[in-house]
Amino acid sequence: MTAGSPGIVTTTMLNAYYNSHESYVRAVARELRKEYELIDPQGFPAAARLS
Repeated sequence: MTAGSPGIVTTTMLNAYYNSHESYVRAVARELRKEYELIDPQGFPAAARLS
């Protein structure tokens, strides 16, 4: 399973709310962290477990 990075998300979805690009990226990263943790609750990539 894949998930977008904060850089990709903030490049393709324009900011209409936050005062700065940095604030926007930080807010997106904070929310994406939840998604990443749901994808892999053990906190490391699946590929690392295969080796």
